[in-house]
Amino acid sequence: MDHSSVIEGLRKELDEIPFEESSLIRFIGKPIMERGFFPGGNGLFEGKAAAQFPFGGTLILGSNFGCASKFAGHDGRLITQDETSNTTWAPLRRLLAGAGVDPRECFFTNAWPCLHEGESNTLGDLMKDWLANASLMKNCSKFFARTCADMKPSLIVALGPGPAAFMANTWPRELVGWRVNNIGGMDSTPFESVQIEGVSHRTVCTAVVHPCYQHINAKRRRSPYQNAEGEIQLIKEAHDLSQSLVQKAKTSSTLQKSHCRA
Repeated sequence: MDHSSVIEGLRKELDEIPFEESSLIRFIGKPIMERGFFPGGNGLFEGKAAAQFPFGGTLILGSNFGCASKFAGHDGRLITQDETSNTTWAPLRRLLAGAGVDPRECFFTNAWPCLHEGESNTLGDLMKDWLANASLMKNCSKFFARTCADMKPSLIVALGPGPAAFMANTWPRELVGWRVNNIGGMDSTPFESVQIEGVSHRTVCTAVVHPCYQHINAKRRRSPYQNAEGEIQLIKEAHDLSQSLVQKAKTSSTLQKSHCRA
């Protein structure tokens, strides 16, 4: 399937989600990034030049697309930029490269796929408020489930405690420790596998500190996943397990087909 049809389908569904009674501002229609996290970009590392959608690859889950004021021109209209050189992408690319994860095999998206009011989503209780907003969580979780069903990721990497807590809302039993929305919660379950409905293999979930603040927060992690080197090791271990689980599912399917023929 061509990646544009997948992205268009996701964007169409996103346009129908209500975001009232929150500080979030929806995207309508086309993206504002040549390359960037969905929905500001198409979520593919190579942007429109990407050869295909990374079915079965790695889903990178950020929080939201950022502050609306940072993407507005003097006339108030959203302006087009290239996100892949900003303070999130540089350390994120180093993490993926160190762990052996090809960014071209990733889909970069957000738990709360919107812009937001205010100057920063890292100040105050914005994400805490979003997590406590039952209607917002229901709508965004439904959209996340649609994304996972389309992509069938083998690995999901949450960027920071907020997206990790968001994922715990989807898989409350497996990721219960992540619900507390802090680094200690992430450390309580470095990685775990979950089952996405309609997907033959189990999907591995892990979480790293947000790349923007890796130089500050990664050292607060519990050994052996402290600092950038530790988080690289964490992603590598989670990725290796994900590939093992995919292979296990393929082997099981082959054996079942052999039994049917017999």
